[in-house]
Amino acid sequence: MAFGLSGFVQGKKALRRSLSGIKEATLKCSTIPKGYFAVYVGEDQKKRHVVPLSYLNEPSFQDLLSMAEEEFGYEHPMGGLTIPCSEDIFNDITSHCISFQIQTNSTNTVTGNLSTAHAVAERMLIDPFLPHHRLGLDNGWRSRMVSLGVFGMTNPISGASSSPSLASPLHRLNSCSSMSELKQFHSQIIRCGLSTDNYTMGRLIKFCALSDSGDITYAIHLYNTLPHPDAFIYNTIIRGYFQSESPINSFLFYSQMLHDSVIPNRYTFPSLVRACGLNNGVREGKQVHAHVVKFGFLVDGFCQNSLIHMYLNFQSPEEARRVFDSMPLRDVISWTMLIAGYSQCGFVDEAFQLFELMPERNAVSWNAMIASYVQNNRFHEAFALFCRMQEEKVTLDKYLAASMLKACTGIGALHQGKWIHDYIEKSCIELDSKLVTTIIDMYCKCGCLDKAFQVFNKWPDKEISAWNCMIGGFAIHGKGEAAIELFEEMQRRMVAPDHITFVNLLSACAHSGLVEKGRQYFQCMTRVYGIEPRREHFGCMVDLLGRAGMLDEARELIHEMPISPDAGVLGALLGACKIHGNIKLGEEIWEEVIRLDPENSGRYVLLANLYARAGRSEDVAKVRKLMNDRGVKKVAGFSMIELEGDVHEFIAGERTHPESKAIYGKVNEMLEAIRCVGYVPESDGGLLHDVEEEEMENPVYHHSEKLAIAFGLLKTKPGETIRISKNLRVCKDCHNATTMAANDNTKRKKPNILITGTPGTGKTTTSSALADATQFRHINIGDLVKEKNLHDGWDDDLDCYVINEDLVCDELEDLMEGGGNIVDYHGCDFFPERWFDLVIVLQTENSVLYDRLHNRGYSETKLKNNIECEIFQVLLEEAKESYSENIVMALKSDTIDDITRNVATLTDWIRACAKGVPTVITVKKAVMTVGYTTEN
Repeated sequence: MAFGLSGFVQGKKALRRSLSGIKEATLKCSTIPKGYFAVYVGEDQKKRHVVPLSYLNEPSFQDLLSMAEEEFGYEHPMGGLTIPCSEDIFNDITSHCISFQIQTNSTNTVTGNLSTAHAVAERMLIDPFLPHHRLGLDNGWRSRMVSLGVFGMTNPISGASSSPSLASPLHRLNSCSSMSELKQFHSQIIRCGLSTDNYTMGRLIKFCALSDSGDITYAIHLYNTLPHPDAFIYNTIIRGYFQSESPINSFLFYSQMLHDSVIPNRYTFPSLVRACGLNNGVREGKQVHAHVVKFGFLVDGFCQNSLIHMYLNFQSPEEARRVFDSMPLRDVISWTMLIAGYSQCGFVDEAFQLFELMPERNAVSWNAMIASYVQNNRFHEAFALFCRMQEEKVTLDKYLAASMLKACTGIGALHQGKWIHDYIEKSCIELDSKLVTTIIDMYCKCGCLDKAFQVFNKWPDKEISAWNCMIGGFAIHGKGEAAIELFEEMQRRMVAPDHITFVNLLSACAHSGLVEKGRQYFQCMTRVYGIEPRREHFGCMVDLLGRAGMLDEARELIHEMPISPDAGVLGALLGACKIHGNIKLGEEIWEEVIRLDPENSGRYVLLANLYARAGRSEDVAKVRKLMNDRGVKKVAGFSMIELEGDVHEFIAGERTHPESKAIYGKVNEMLEAIRCVGYVPESDGGLLHDVEEEEMENPVYHHSEKLAIAFGLLKTKPGETIRISKNLRVCKDCHNATTMAANDNTKRKKPNILITGTPGTGKTTTSSALADATQFRHINIGDLVKEKNLHDGWDDDLDCYVINEDLVCDELEDLMEGGGNIVDYHGCDFFPERWFDLVIVLQTENSVLYDRLHNRGYSETKLKNNIECEIFQVLLEEAKESYSENIVMALKSDTIDDITRNVATLTDWIRACAKGVPTVITVKKAVMTVGYTTEN
């Protein structure tokens, strides 16, 4: 045959699905004239056009088909092609297509009954290319079609089967998973005589260039075998190089493409543009932009969105906006991309103005704007926009959830964070490692370490980010030993640490004073794990040594650094100089750090406080004057507290809050109370220089965190946890005051008691009687699980519910913080240790226990298990392992008299606790002292 196979084979492949052997699809197309096919234009796929098959040989129409294949796929339910472009673009392209017929030299005329739908489809495909519409078919042409997978191996016209050697390698290429398999396909293609066919080789090149199992070098080898590579092949290799370690080679192939007179299309430029962004190639990017204009793609949304993204990567929002403004049609992607780019460049207000102008928004748009606020620490605006989003009924997806969890982290909004976490679970939003890590981080930084660890333990597929986050959570809470234990568990599970792991680990050592452990981990970073220390690691080591008073060693470590220290490393040593009062070294370090970070007010404040502690007021004044002369403004400190979903913000000395009078009264009351237990305010002036002295009369007494704590005490119940977030580091005076206030004000006013034991030992009877005698709350865990559905179903073997321990703990958390609870359950190892002030384990003689359980109708297996549990004192050992032994007590519970005596003993203990005195519980030969102190 004389016509060029490679010119229209891509179009024939496009028709393969819609012109398949399905009879129904053929009937739907029965109104289409012979030699034509149906095209459905537009995203709604309703507008049908009937076009001649000869269009398949037109390059512009082939590009249109490529777009359809890459973005939406071809098949339409009514038996035609789907092309997702506007009506105007479709008409413009088809107006340049020339219908023509290709003469053939076919000598084989096919006769017979074309009864099958497959034969009809085949006839429709080849008729327009045969003279006078005679159904002739060149055997070589048909063999190639079979090889390409356009037709099946069985000839529907003659009924004969094609040769096995012509089995379609391309049809099976989708299952290819390695280069060795691909080379086998390549050899079959060579045997089929298709080694120079662009469409066929393009499929192979696509696998080599873009697949995770591919090889870009072999793709180039295949390219070199082609006499006339087309635009698809060039685009594929350009895209492959863009995704490789050598994106610069994309430009070399683009130059070769132009040299070979192959016209670029809309899929050529996005990869080139993104390659410019990776290489920070501003000059190359502008040249690509010029070529987009030259080849007439300036109105193409695909190309323009890529240009917007490129200019935003170059931190050139003005150029990005020019491209955006020049777009005749802007889609949601264009708007959202520009909003996100403005955010990255710090233009948050401009981003919000764009957001307000959007004609339509989707979840991605809302997330872009909310993330913009979060990334720029404007958390209140993020919450306001989130509320507006909910009012507009926009569904919360995992990306929006992650952004809002970060906002909760930023202001310590634990209540809101818990709500979002609950929403994620109830809505079955798909969890991934990134989202789980964000949840863990939120709980850690909102002061709920137990919940963070629950989430961490529950997630099965822990990636390194989750381990790092949890280790970091222990570090910021000063739990160095827990961080080390978790790191060792990570090693046991063969999870390889990264540089962030060691930053968090060294930080944990620094905050817990574990100097030797810190040294050990710093040394093993390189020796064991091959991780070269970065500035962050040196900064942690300097902080570790400085806190421990080893200033000279810290200074020596800085001198020995293989990289130059930054302001963070030097600032850690400057802070240590303030702690230990080393003025000489402090002045030396300050000179170095201020050269690196001249606009940071914190460095000036540190030096001023160092002078103030030494009584050098003149030097303090010099530092203040230097700040004024250089125009350095101190960052205003503020503290935040979340109560019932509302966030309240306080600034030192400010009296604008509607309840200021009560708040300041509570501050004075709190300070007066902690003076009785040894609180002495920082009166040496060391902290007075963090603020202007004329701003307030008593700045130390009225720092923002004290105001926030006082407000929390006014608005929460006794025993509830108060969580404060602050934008600056807590000063020493506030740290001391907060610690003493926590010991004095936030204790439970009533104790919590856990009564446990093997089933049949009288737990419920004892607990109920004790609750009646003391007016405490009786919580029967078994009843609670059934009432609240806190279980994972029924266990037929154990004949009981399988309780969900996490749900039970969540249900009890607030109740336990208030105190005054008697918890009754035949287990104790999953309750948090902090909940209980006394743990009672009831014990019974085996014969008595057997009779009680037998009367309850227990099966022999269940009877045996419980008796063995009692014989080996399983619950007593469990209690001693789960709680401090000085609060665990075993009581005999064989008779009614025993139970009555136990209730009387525990009632006396509770009453003595109310008076704030240590109490002695005497049970025959056992004597146990349980100390519990509370306010009178």
